[in-house]
Amino acid sequence: MTVTGRGERGAGRGRVSHVAAPPEYRGTTRQVCGLWPWAVGGMTPTIGVPLGHNIRTGRWVGCDPISWFDEAHLIAQPSFVMLGRPALGKSTAVRVIASGLAGLATPLISGDLKGEYCALIEALGGQVITLGRGEGALNVLDTGALDHAATRIGGVGASALREEAHGRRLNIVRALLAIVRGRPTEDSEDIILNAALRYLRKHWRRKLAPVIPDLIRVIRDVRPDELRVVAVDHGSDERYRDATDGLVRSLIALCDGPLGNMFARQTAARLRLDAPGVGIDVSALNDNDPQLQAAALGACWSEVFGTVEANNALADAGLIPQRRFLIIVDEMWQFDRAGHGLDQFVNSLTRLNRDKGVGQILISHSGADMSTGYLERAGAFVCFGLPRRELEALREIVAFTDEEVDLIASWSTPPGWVVDNPPGRGLCVVKVGERPGIPLSVDLVEAEAGLHNTSKRWAA
Repeated sequence: MTVTGRGERGAGRGRVSHVAAPPEYRGTTRQVCGLWPWAVGGMTPTIGVPLGHNIRTGRWVGCDPISWFDEAHLIAQPSFVMLGRPALGKSTAVRVIASGLAGLATPLISGDLKGEYCALIEALGGQVITLGRGEGALNVLDTGALDHAATRIGGVGASALREEAHGRRLNIVRALLAIVRGRPTEDSEDIILNAALRYLRKHWRRKLAPVIPDLIRVIRDVRPDELRVVAVDHGSDERYRDATDGLVRSLIALCDGPLGNMFARQTAARLRLDAPGVGIDVSALNDNDPQLQAAALGACWSEVFGTVEANNALADAGLIPQRRFLIIVDEMWQFDRAGHGLDQFVNSLTRLNRDKGVGQILISHSGADMSTGYLERAGAFVCFGLPRRELEALREIVAFTDEEVDLIASWSTPPGWVVDNPPGRGLCVVKVGERPGIPLSVDLVEAEAGLHNTSKRWAA
């Protein structure tokens, strides 16, 4: 048996440590049986992004979903679920992982609701796209990455990609209409919408992609035979109008309604296939406008997934090297509030991440913000301070010991009234299956410190 003993020296080099990290002495039980203080089991993962040190043994810990899945084989899915009360360091830990993985996996933030990741993406030399009323726009009929990949690949592969692009156009338009209406579209409307999008794709000859007003014109004014057949109008203009007027009114609402015209104009900046990181900043959207936030999240997810599919198709064709991606979904409670099927975007990711070459980190304040399926499919849990009742509920999925529950709960509330910082800031337990949890202090090097201030408005 090999054990690790604790000494009394300082922390590792180049890191700012919350807790003094003693050195280690290794040896067999015969050699160290008389060592004082206590000897403890000292194995912690060293493969992955150096996230911090074990607060019990002082060992530095490598921790990220892609390295733990692909190289260390510690988890069955390349996914982390990160939970904890606000202001305890969840987003900071994610940014450390994203920056550490940047040479191995491209970070994608599809809908940065608070603008927390913009500084990191810019520091990596990546692309930040801003969406909002009066700011940037995202044309939901423009599947540029997939169309570009189809043109490069050609042949049967191109046909399959163009069908994928068509399906994404149809699905996101249906999702936006459901958000505007507060209910799903009718089956008869879906058929008309499908035919109109196919007609538009077949007959479009301009350099720029079509926009929602072009789709309205096809349905309302052009009225091609393909649409009249699926509308079952029997040659009657009146029957055609009855079948399409409700759909046209809802499409007009996407151009000048509760969502403004953010999704009915040409995309301000298309996602770059070669960017070292991409963040779509939607922090300009008001929290009191859940309709617009829900629409923005759905549109961002459709754009990001289209980019991933295009990259994978080009790699399969041998035209570019295979790339890996790290998709970060912060504020998961927003998806639950948004409804209208937006959770299906995340659901598809959690089921297909291995096949798509995608790692993921889902972040929220509570496990109650996510469906049980997300939690059950997670490769690992990273838990910052949480209330005891929340931990007891999670025990149905995560095998927390009593000691781990006590430790995480102790980080949730200050012990008294005189404290400099929240007691659990930067402290978490990493838990994988039935293995003992790793109590970890997330440490930052000097170059990282300026990228992790999420309370800038309080700086003055």
